[in-house]
Amino acid sequence: MTTVIVVALSLWLIIEVVSVISAGLGAPHAPSRMRLAVVAAEAVMVVVVTRALVPWNHLTQWIWVVAVAGATVGVALAVVRWSQLPAVQPGVSTTRTAASAIQLVVLAGIGLLVASTFR
Repeated sequence: MTTVIVVALSLWLIIEVVSVISAGLGAPHAPSRMRLAVVAAEAVMVVVVTRALVPWNHLTQWIWVVAVAGATVGVALAVVRWSQLPAVQPGVSTTRTAASAIQLVVLAGIGLLVASTFR
């Protein structure tokens, strides 16, 4: 069971790190500041959840360190791209924008709750 959790979280971590790096480089899945913030929050939340749930050994420590470095690069690229983007994507419904805002708040809440369990 532990191996399944490690593999699943590692894959999720890789997907999120690639997603935030590509968003920082200008991928179409982050056409606005709101979506870019959600993508970055997802990556950070997955890093925090992985830190909390994965049993630590030499391999998982290196996976986590590489993921943190990748997420840091992605967030830095997102910061550089931030000023070039509109706050919300033009032509997108208010409902979708509100859903993105709610998703951002939920992700931040999950990340903070999980991080508060660290000692």
